[in-house]
Amino acid sequence: MGVVELRRGSAGTFQLIVKDQAGAPVNLADVEVRFYLKQKERLHEVDAVSSLLTKATSNVDGGADSQILVTDAASGIAEVYFYSEDTKDMPVLTYAYRYRIHVRPANGKNYIVASDKFRLLD
Repeated sequence: MGVVELRRGSAGTFQLIVKDQAGAPVNLADVEVRFYLKQKERLHEVDAVSSLLTKATSNVDGGADSQILVTDAASGIAEVYFYSEDTKDMPVLTYAYRYRIHVRPANGKNYIVASDKFRLLD
């Protein structure tokens, strides 16, 4: 996904393409996908409690297709949805936020597939 930019209080959709180390698409059928938004200094913490915003696919407790939707499982494509209420009360801080996206296939291992800056614009 690279750097994500979103205006505070606005909605947006961002596409995620998951590939393995060889560059081949990862089949996302029955794979759990999670998105965590954190302040940069808390990025090392892997729990959802330290996150400002969490989203997940519907096969995760608390997740829903309205948060992250796998749109083409065989090609490794999913969409992450943001709504105005997600960011309306967050302060605009330059590069203070980072996101991580984790996937967990049937083997139960947790893989970080994307991690970068999340820029909230005024």
